[in-house]
Amino acid sequence: MKVFGKKLREAAAQLGLSSADVAHRAQLSERRYGHYVQDNREPDLATLIRIAKVLNTTPNDLLGFGECSEKPSRHSLLFDRLRAAAQVLSEGELETVLVLVDGLAARHKKRKAK
Repeated sequence: MKVFGKKLREAAAQLGLSSADVAHRAQLSERRYGHYVQDNREPDLATLIRIAKVLNTTPNDLLGFGECSEKPSRHSLLFDRLRAAAQVLSEGELETVLVLVDGLAARHKKRKAK
């Protein structure tokens, strides 16, 4: 399953996450996650699903199935990073982020209207 480690590294890099970040968010030890990244071990299904959620992808993509020939847009990658970061926030923190994002969106809308 040599493709798995490569896919993990690529997905984390697209989100701007380190291996330690992914491990922490997936509730794994850094050492255990490191075995997956280095293709030394394979995760069980439940662990694979947790990792895929953290990386905002699917188990199939991490395993090399369903390859996409189209490169995602910069906007899409940024949105994916935002979604991945939001998954680890508390409800209160998420509400704070939402207020900030709503403010930015309203400002953007006003600029477009001019």
